[in-house]
Amino acid sequence: MSLGRKNVSMSDEDLFQFVTPPSTGYPSELPPNTEVIFVNTLNPSMNREVTKIYPIQNVEGVSLRSKNAWYYGFAIVIRVQVQYILDTVGNPLANDAYILRKHSDNTCLLTYPSTDYVFANNREEIASAQDDCLTDALDDELWTIHQNKTPDVSNPVPKTKNLLLVFPENVVIEWEDVVNRSLVNDENEFPGLSLTVSETHPNASGRSVGHFVYWKIGRSDIRMAKKGPVQQMRKNRLGFQFGFAGNEPSEGGGAATDMAMS
Repeated sequence: MSLGRKNVSMSDEDLFQFVTPPSTGYPSELPPNTEVIFVNTLNPSMNREVTKIYPIQNVEGVSLRSKNAWYYGFAIVIRVQVQYILDTVGNPLANDAYILRKHSDNTCLLTYPSTDYVFANNREEIASAQDDCLTDALDDELWTIHQNKTPDVSNPVPKTKNLLLVFPENVVIEWEDVVNRSLVNDENEFPGLSLTVSETHPNASGRSVGHFVYWKIGRSDIRMAKKGPVQQMRKNRLGFQFGFAGNEPSEGGGAATDMAMS
């Protein structure tokens, strides 16, 4: 039996699409220990280590020219190990454990810890419950991380790893107008938002908590829309005032502008 494709409007066609690897490749200036994900925007859950990548339509502008406008964009969600985040609390010199940066017009670089926190900090508990072979392998890894080298000393072990998220070639990621610079440490970095969800199951006793971080990124290749009340502009020769409603979209990637009839 064939299932028909769900009905989508023409404007949705640009938002929901598969990504094919570009013929010219992705940006070569990548840090070591980077994996590439060609983002599947048709299925938010089919993006490997990233929990969800949702197309969204309500990314608010924060700059002066886009303050009363909203962008189309994406919400990027990843499950996190909250211990790494707690390690940075009260330490002004510590970098965020989970960082998303704009890398090029249609790519973002997600940086996060390379080692599982439980394995890195609960060695004795693991050793008491498992075979020596697993414990020995864990010890080898922990010593390697501690010494920051592998048997090949030219190949240092990084404390972080990276995911390059490659969006469709027509996507242009907006940073300037959607990021409050006071909330981030570096240029091109997107501020992360925390999400805590209770995890329960009828067949499990007790309750656990899932911790996530998500980022909202905007798109400047799709016109933004203005929000708010109608802006009355100026009188014409008959004394009437005209202006478009606040949600009238602009043309191109710039901010929506009020227009008057003369």
